[in-house]
Amino acid sequence: MRFWLRLSSVLAAVCIVASVDARAAEKTLSGGLQVSYAEDTDLGIGVRGIYNLENVMSGMEAIGSFDYFFPSTEEGFDVDVSYWELNLNVVYNINLENSSIKPYTGAGLNYAHASVEGSSESDVGLNILGGAVFGTGSIKPFIEAKIEAGGGEQFIVSGGVRF
Repeated sequence: MRFWLRLSSVLAAVCIVASVDARAAEKTLSGGLQVSYAEDTDLGIGVRGIYNLENVMSGMEAIGSFDYFFPSTEEGFDVDVSYWELNLNVVYNINLENSSIKPYTGAGLNYAHASVEGSSESDVGLNILGGAVFGTGSIKPFIEAKIEAGGGEQFIVSGGVRF
């Protein structure tokens, strides 16, 4: 009987700790979907993950994203082209009192991969970005502009939702 009492106590403690960790993870990690337009690679779709860095510095977040673009080719050329990017940025959220708009600015790294007819190339570069998140609910629209130096070497505007 004592064994079962101890076992149930340990299992209850594990469940409580797991639920506390799950609630902490909800506040720390979130995601989003986005649509992007780039000056060289046209339309893209992607996902993003947002990690709250409040424990490092108030107002800081890390934003990781993946975008797959659909570059257009010159008319008359039947060429198989693919292009995608991975980004890891750190942003600072600017606190506007009594506002549901949360602007941010930041910088980060970009990894771009392009392939044309079986030949491929990858490059790493830097990002400088700014944007804004709108609303306070569980689904928040956002818009972002990013300049890439190296890597993709283009200007990209993205919009979507964070949840």
